Amino acid sequence: MLIFYAKNSRKPGFLLAFLSTALALIVAALGVYSRFTDTGFDCSGWLDCDGGFSVMHENTLEVFKHYFSAGGWTEVTHQLLSAVLTLLVIWLAVNSWRLREDDSYPFRLPTFILFLAVWQSMLGMWSVDLVLWPQAALIHLLGGIVICALLWLLALRLDGTYWLASKEIISRLDQIKPWITLAIIIVVIEIALGGWTSVKFAAFACPDFPSCQNAWWPEMNLQEGFNLVQPLGIEALESKARVAVNVVHRLGALITTVYLLSLSAFLLAVLDYRVQRMGYVLAAVLFGQVIFVIGAGYVRDSAVSTIMHHLGSMLILLILISLASRVAHAKQK
Repeated sequence: MLIFYAKNSRKPGFLLAFLSTALALIVAALGVYSRFTDTGFDCSGWLDCDGGFSVMHENTLEVFKHYFSAGGWTEVTHQLLSAVLTLLVIWLAVNSWRLREDDSYPFRLPTFILFLAVWQSMLGMWSVDLVLWPQAALIHLLGGIVICALLWLLALRLDGTYWLASKEIISRLDQIKPWITLAIIIVVIEIALGGWTSVKFAAFACPDFPSCQNAWWPEMNLQEGFNLVQPLGIEALESKARVAVNVVHRLGALITTVYLLSLSAFLLAVLDYRVQRMGYVLAAVLFGQVIFVIGAGYVRDSAVSTIMHHLGSMLILLILISLASRVAHAKQK
């Protein structure tokens, strides 16, 4: 594989961390789908959608039929997979506790991930009644992304792979480190903007692309659009506040694209095939993301295209984390 190729150096729990990351991506995709299609609104309680428990007196087949015919079946699946993910994280934390005497084995990271996973699960149950509140939905969304990113970092740590490079290459990598860190910060901010656009349903505010409401700079209300303490209230889909959120997200996407393309160019200039390969992968995924957004029409997209856009952003984040981890642990020959 591109990132993992030293099987002999892997530590216990690597495969579990890798599979947990994949499951975290699926959970995140289901969360986005549930929010986009409003299926989460059918759930009045945890694992209780559209009166799901009211049919428990029927036989098992009738119970399954009810859930799969109810509008909230995707949210039930999302909640169940979230519970499975929490169990896997507990397993990773317990495994790290058992191996705590090994200084080379990460201990604090799995424990912190477990803390976040438990907090995320509790927030998911508590926020059922607040599902319409954009602030709660955004916190829940970002929490899932952070857990996924940290699980990927844990998988990288447990893989035990590090780059061996010449003194010149190591020196060049040291120069690139701050720019990779800045790239991660920019991508996280852009993901947060995309999340706010999603939970505010601001994608519907601009029915055209790349212009918005047939204007390059439409009328908008930035103060109301990014008022994070605003109480829940009725707001038109094409309100000036939602237009502001959409436009800022687009500007952020433009800045992110330009910066990541520049970073890819810097990586390709490093005379090391592993660094160059990461540069090619980053550029390819970024290019695919841009083409997909333009082709699908981000502001007119379906639930599927919204999920793909979200997963593409997370994939870019994971690539940058992989690059940062490998560069940070590179050793001189």
